[in-house]
Formats: sequence, structure tokens, C-alpha cells
Amino acid sequence: MRTCISNPPFNIRWKEPFFAQMQPRFSHTVVPPEQNANYAFVLTGIESADRCVIILPQSVLTSSVEQENAIRRYLVESNLLDAIIICSGNMFESTSIPVCVLVLDKHRETTNVALVDLSFGYDEEEREQKGQFGNAVARTYKKKVSVFSDDLIRDTVALIRGKKPGEHVRIASRKELQDAGYRFLTGLFALKPEEERKSRSLDVIVSDLNAVIAEKNSMKLTVNVTLAKALGLDVSLYEQKVDFSDLNILLKRECGKEIQNEDYVSITKNKLEFRLENRSTKTIPQPFLTAFRLWKEWVIYLNNRENVYLAELRDALLPMLMTGSIDVSRVGGCDG
Repeated sequence: MRTCISNPPFNIRWKEPFFAQMQPRFSHTVVPPEQNANYAFVLTGIESADRCVIILPQSVLTSSVEQENAIRRYLVESNLLDAIIICSGNMFESTSIPVCVLVLDKHRETTNVALVDLSFGYDEEEREQKGQFGNAVARTYKKKVSVFSDDLIRDTVALIRGKKPGEHVRIASRKELQDAGYRFLTGLFALKPEEERKSRSLDVIVSDLNAVIAEKNSMKLTVNVTLAKALGLDVSLYEQKVDFSDLNILLKRECGKEIQNEDYVSITKNKLEFRLENRSTKTIPQPFLTAFRLWKEWVIYLNNRENVYLAELRDALLPMLMTGSIDVSRVGGCDG
């Protein structure tokens, strides 16, 4: 049995190839969106091997992008999804993003899926990291990373293979995944009792929180108050600014980090003002890319309508020009 093990780059863009739907990896489902190649890697992996184990960001489990949800449905309904393993954050030396592991298999003997929650089953290990850190280059510094013990890995693999529930593992039926709308929310997974959970360090939590706030702040909406209400926005909610100052005093003392301020909506009284701006210097926010595609389709539609009317106008003018029934002597600035 051929097995593919992959840790592809997370959340990168890709270019949909010509006639993509005719390629075997995409022929049974939709083509993944160009703004994110995560599921392109998934479909490529399971097409190239009998069994595929792939590490991806946890966002692949719950994303609301239509194509990605359709691919999750395909994996479940085609009985390819064998297990989902939720891992903690800070498992990579280069990023603190929480990840998951998708296990896919073409030769499954059951339709049940193992849902594994290892987000609180890790140990912490301090490693020396070489390279750039802040403004310093070519230096060595220490960094704490989350790791799984050999015993935990061995026990978890045994439970997945035997489709047996355990401390970190529950076995879900296909119907449960269908009922969840093929969005694999954390509520589906087996979790350790609250009192037994190991909390992540404050600096890691604040880093994840700031990453979310930074993503929100990257796209700012400025909108007229009347228009905002007409669009269903709760103006009073967005006019209130969350004050983290007291909490930040505590966090600064305990972990050396602070929560960033949120600034992604401005309510104005300028008539009909509606403006979106990209405030990121590193990337284009996903909603902008979605809006651009809609704009492009809308312009193509209007161009087609314009061409129809131009053709109709040409056909109406041509007989008049041929018979000389209309005066074109001054057309183009000519006097005759």
C-alpha cells in the first residue's frame, strides 16, 4: 500500500490549471479555490497514494468557503476520511498556528471516522533555534514547542486503527459528520474533562488572539450610519471600543505581551459613504479577493450586454448610412 505523508505550506495561493476538472485528482469533486491551496494538496495526496497523512492548519476543518465544504463532503461521502487529529498550537518552531492531521484511506472497512483531540495532550520542550529573531540575525535563541510523547502517539495510532474510543479519541458515524454540515467543529471531538486540561501559556494565547485581531484590522470598513443600519449592522456595537488597558497591564507583567486594539469599523455621517480599505502591508484580505471575483464577473456580464446593444446600434445605423438618410458630414469634427 502506497502512503503519502505531507506537510505542505499553509494557506498559499495557487493557479488552477487549464481543464482542471479533467484531472483525476479533481474529477470527482470541485476544484479548490485559487486563494487557498490547502485542499489542492489534500486531493493530490489521496490521488497519488492509497493512504495519505497530511498536516494542515485547523481552519481546513471549519472553513465556510463553498468549494472547501464541498470537498469535505466528498471525502466523507466517498469514505476516504479515516481520522482527524486536532493538535495544539506552537508545535512548529517557525509558527505557533494550531494544526490538525487528516488521515485519508482508499481501502477503509468502516464508515466511522476517528476524531482525536490531542490539543491538551502535549508536553512542552525547550529547543535552541538559530536564525532571525526580531531585529537580530544569525543568533541562537531558545523557544518552547509542544511535542507528543512516544507513548501517546503509539496509543493513539492503535485506537485509530482499531476504531476504538479512548481518552482522546471518539468514533463518529458518517451521519454525525453529515449533521454537522461537514464542518468538523471542536464540539464533535472527545475532550478531556475541564479540570484535567493543560492550559496553553499566556504568551501563546495572546499571540493567537493578536493574529485574529490583526486579520480583522487588515480590512477596515468605513460606512455611513444610516446605510449601516439599513445593511443590518448593529451600530451601537461597533461604536463601542473594547478597552484592554487593565488586562494588558496584567499580561505585560506576566508574559511580556499585550492585546492589540481593534480598529476595523468606522461609522460616519457622510452621506452614502461606504468604503473598504486594505490596511495590510503583507497580504490582501480574503473578502477583497472574493469581492474582486464578483466584480470581474459583473463587469464581464455588463460588457456582454454592452456588446449586444452596440451590435444592435450598428445594425440600425448601417442602412441609414448606406442610403444617406443621416448627415455624417460633421462626424469626427469634419465640416464636409
